[in-house]
Amino acid sequence: MWAWMTENSRALTVVTSTGTLLVWVVYLQLIVSGFRRQRRSTILINRGAGRGLGAHCLISNMSADAIYLTSIIATITTAERSYHRALTDLRDLDEAMQGDPRSIFKQGPLQSGEYLDIGTFGDLIRQIGEQEDGDIPSGDWTSQVRSFELTAVAVYGADDFLVGARRTFLLRADDKGRIEICPTSVGSAQIRSRRERRAIGEMLRDYL
Repeated sequence: MWAWMTENSRALTVVTSTGTLLVWVVYLQLIVSGFRRQRRSTILINRGAGRGLGAHCLISNMSADAIYLTSIIATITTAERSYHRALTDLRDLDEAMQGDPRSIFKQGPLQSGEYLDIGTFGDLIRQIGEQEDGDIPSGDWTSQVRSFELTAVAVYGADDFLVGARRTFLLRADDKGRIEICPTSVGSAQIRSRRERRAIGEMLRDYL
């Protein structure tokens, strides 16, 4: 055995070096993969406590680190047109403010695993309609809404780069004529690419 190893020492050295290199390559890939997951934001936009207009809209931070929710942009679509609004600009605040300020401001820090209740879908839709004044169609405003899209924009990580998530909900009448809020996708579409982040940055500048 020793004689065979001596005769084939060069080949064994090559095999050992190749095996060591492969181990280090796999180890490096695991480190890089873990680093990317840690830097990757995950923001969820969910419907909770029901299916109707009284259901609450929840913004959850499932990222590894904290985020700062800077703005929530709503897009309401009717049969006639679309309406865009920043939820942070919907109404003036009362002096006697009660409850979580983040729910009222629609912005603020969210730790990993934390969620924010920004109100019911019905209230959000009605408040947007009130801000549009005479631009909305006559009649029951809520019943004319076909879809309600939310884009949550946040700052994530030490680099202070913008990230976000987007989700669309359809408003449909059930067999009893009651309006239901129905998400069009299983999860929230994450905004992570450089092009998408640049786009939401330009969107925010429109609301300054």
